[in-house]
Amino acid sequence: MIIDSHTHVDKFGWYDPPETIIGLMDEAAIDKSIIMTYGDAPDVEGSIEYIAEAVDKYPDRLIGYARMNPARRDEAQRLFEKAMEEYGFMGLKLHPVGNLCHPAGRETIELLHLAGRYHAPVLFHCGDEELTLPLQV
Repeated sequence: MIIDSHTHVDKFGWYDPPETIIGLMDEAAIDKSIIMTYGDAPDVEGSIEYIAEAVDKYPDRLIGYARMNPARRDEAQRLFEKAMEEYGFMGLKLHPVGNLCHPAGRETIELLHLAGRYHAPVLFHCGDEELTLPLQV
């Protein structure tokens, strides 16, 4: 089984819609994709619902991850819990440089503890930018 572990979709037209992702997956012989949206989307809650609808439409192909901004402490925790409990998401995506939150910062650690309570895997954006270097994550 081949799983694409990092695919973006959203309702704003910034990324491809789920139908396009499914077509690309078919072309590349990818069985499943972990999908997430942009963490600072204008409507984070609506974006989570959009991901949930996509997963409901393609349950054998798509896996929902909630991309949260730890700096939005209470909102991030509330929405992550909603994504996990109401929509059956499977994990958490964090983008330290995109959210300007240190991977070891208090807000991030709190969100990681919450993910741990759900036994949810956490996907960190890693790269060559400050806050995303592998040694920092």
